[in-house]
Order: sequence, then C-alpha cells, then structure tokens
Amino acid sequence: MISTTLNGAITTSSTSLTLTSSAGFAASNLSSRCYVKIDNEIIYGTLDSGAKTISSLVRGDSISTSGATAAHADDATVELYQIHGVPLDQINVTHTA
Repeated sequence: MISTTLNGAITTSSTSLTLTSSAGFAASNLSSRCYVKIDNEIIYGTLDSGAKTISSLVRGDSISTSGATAAHADDATVELYQIHGVPLDQINVTHTA
C-alpha cells in the first residue's frame, strides 16, 4: 500500500490538498488524474508531484464510498487508490468501447 499523510487539513469545499510526501503517487494510466482515499472519501485530481499537491479535486461523486465530501484533519492518512495505474473504481466494471 502506498500512503502518506495530509500536510494541512482540508475542508468540505477544498479544491486542492497537499501531501507530506508524493513518493509513489502517480497519475492513473487511464487519465491524468491521481486517485486517493482519505478516511472513507475517494478523491481525484491533478497531481503535481514536485509541489506534492493534488489540485482540481473532484469530491463526493459516485465513486466516493461516503457519497459526500468530508473535512479531513492535518496528518490524516492518504492512500493511493490505484493499482498499477488503474483506479480501483475501474476494477470489475463493465467497459464499453
């Protein structure tokens, strides 16, 4: 499991987050998005690994296990929500071309 912590709390309306470390974090092979899980919320956005930030966050949509946005405390665990570049929400899903 690839994980780090939040470097600063985020609110329910935050549009970016900062990671303590971006080591091992990368964009999905299916898109330019980086998918992460914080507590029970799945979040994705654009990763700038040099700045350790994920911006343009999409939160509380249908992939979220909670279905809503949540506030997350400083030092909350952030897990990469991808395996081999594939977001976990795309596994065992029927895809049409």
